[in-house]
Amino acid sequence: MTFRIVALTAVLVIMSACANQRMTDQEREVIRETNALQFDNHCANGLCMKKKKVPCDPTITAEHNGKHYCFSSETAKANFVKDIDINVRNAHEEWDKYGGNSLR
Repeated sequence: MTFRIVALTAVLVIMSACANQRMTDQEREVIRETNALQFDNHCANGLCMKKKKVPCDPTITAEHNGKHYCFSSETAKANFVKDIDINVRNAHEEWDKYGGNSLR
């Protein structure tokens, strides 16, 4: 656990120092593992609003009740958090239809 915190901190420092550079796959993987994202790295808003699996950007996240949700864009995140309790429930219901394994 300590290693993950240190690794995430290192990634965040690198990100802030290189704000205009693209994140590497390895950096995305560190964030993905550290946050234990819900919905197998699919956009929570895509599931909730569009009723389909949309790949997410693991650097765009929101935490709710100890769970981490990722989004395809900042706009998707903003829409989701407006009514987060209902949207979390709807996203989990939609994910269950896909037979997905969320981390409830």
